[in-house]
Amino acid sequence: MQITERIPPGLVRCKTCGGFSGTTFEKYLSRNPNVFDDSNYDPEQKVSALCLCHGPLCRGCGVNRIHRPISGHYYEDINMILHVPAFAAGRPCDSCASRWQLEALQASTASLGPRDKAVHIPCELRPGESSRHGYIIHMFQLNSNRMVSLSAMLVMPTYASLVSGVPDPDSDAELILQARKRARAIWGDRPTHVIAPEYEYAIDAGRTYLRMPPVEYHVWLESGPIQSSGKGCSQLAVIWFGRCHGYVSLLHHVERSLRSLPWEKLAGGCDP
Repeated sequence: MQITERIPPGLVRCKTCGGFSGTTFEKYLSRNPNVFDDSNYDPEQKVSALCLCHGPLCRGCGVNRIHRPISGHYYEDINMILHVPAFAAGRPCDSCASRWQLEALQASTASLGPRDKAVHIPCELRPGESSRHGYIIHMFQLNSNRMVSLSAMLVMPTYASLVSGVPDPDSDAELILQARKRARAIWGDRPTHVIAPEYEYAIDAGRTYLRMPPVEYHVWLESGPIQSSGKGCSQLAVIWFGRCHGYVSLLHHVERSLRSLPWEKLAGGCDP
């Protein structure tokens, strides 16, 4: 049985890049859920899309192509044609963006110095923040079968301090660095792990651009001793960027995001 693709009539999939090119009508596309009353909406209006093959070469690598500025790009997952703004000409391709993201994480780690990478740390904690004082927010099991307890948590907007402009790799690297410094200021010098953010497309006033997920999460996790560490327990501060999922509880979201943590490799031993 052959499965027919549900794509708007008039759009054709490119055999080279897998994207879509052609012209269709608004009535075949999904509407922006954030716009309830749009007086300019016309279901019979024609809209066009171009695949990656029509775009210029990436300025970073000169090999891959980016979406052509001042054109439309069809997103199959959301069944929408979104406008590619003129300033997107300076955006990197997906490969370069991933490389810059990794470099930003490495730079933020190096800038904090060796204290952030210590594996043996004193357990000088304020009363009421440690599971040893009987205060545990939540406990869950990692994929490695290790039980960890969530002792403290901070949730805030990723771009809370970005007043204007569009995020770029440099500003994102600074945000990651500030997140690490924030964790240190709250919880002291202890092993800290930043999960690499997965960039996503954002839509604002008809513009589309790449940015990190909107929510910044910080958690302080504790567990039993690491094998051969000689320490009574272990702990780790984790930072990641994600979305706020209204259909699942916050604690369930934490579990789902952190189950694959390689605890033995990342966490540090803690003196009793």
